[in-house]
Amino acid sequence: MASCSTTLQDREHILASLTKYNQHLTTIIQKTADDVIINPTEPTEDKFHKILSQLIPCLTECYQAIGARNSLEFYRNLNIESDEVSAVMKKMDGLTARYHEMLSKVDDVIQNEGPKDLRLSEIILIDVLTNEAFSFETILQQKKYTILVVLVTFNSIHEGASWLERTPTDYQLLSDTHKHIYKLLNMKRSYYKTWHSTAIHYYTEKLVNNAKLIKPLIHDDLEQTGGDVILDKSCNILYTHYSEATIDRPTAEELLHVVNSLN
Repeated sequence: MASCSTTLQDREHILASLTKYNQHLTTIIQKTADDVIINPTEPTEDKFHKILSQLIPCLTECYQAIGARNSLEFYRNLNIESDEVSAVMKKMDGLTARYHEMLSKVDDVIQNEGPKDLRLSEIILIDVLTNEAFSFETILQQKKYTILVVLVTFNSIHEGASWLERTPTDYQLLSDTHKHIYKLLNMKRSYYKTWHSTAIHYYTEKLVNNAKLIKPLIHDDLEQTGGDVILDKSCNILYTHYSEATIDRPTAEELLHVVNSLN
């Protein structure tokens, strides 16, 4: 743990890693953001993803330099009697605020229009394992279930099958490649939610603690937000939880409590 007794060599290592992180934030804010805001095309977004993703290894170096395993320890261990460290941390706070503002501006130019003249019950989904097509209404009206849990992905059948190999589940996985459900439920694409500093810290914590991060699928849309929805058999929406961040999901217990309260 870093402390007031930190050696000069350790302090220089801490300063170097924090400075590198600040420089990367500055690059994102000053250069790449304008390209995405002015010309939000797929190649430009790919370039943006590449530079955004480098924040995680940069922050990982900072964590390792001060011996932190989570964000709480990160800030606690930086409580060092050093004007230089204090100045770098103050700069980081300012850059992080500007970084969040930039992400919000990018969100403003992302197209999030929903499908016109289409009802939730009419949306056609493809079972990833069987390739069978179902209307959403048909899926919900299966009489053998009191409660039916289904997973919906915007990925293709092939990519969905690949995801199932890496993340086995007994639940049915349905493909909605046109994102009709996402758009009807107003689940928008968002750089702010998916690349917020809290998400960067979350993935950094995973790496520092030797967790293996799942690589995105080939045609994954990293900015597509999701959520959890409870519907009745007539496709009436009874409950919706919109994820405010990549890791923001209600627990199974919370969802069961909602279901039980509706009966």
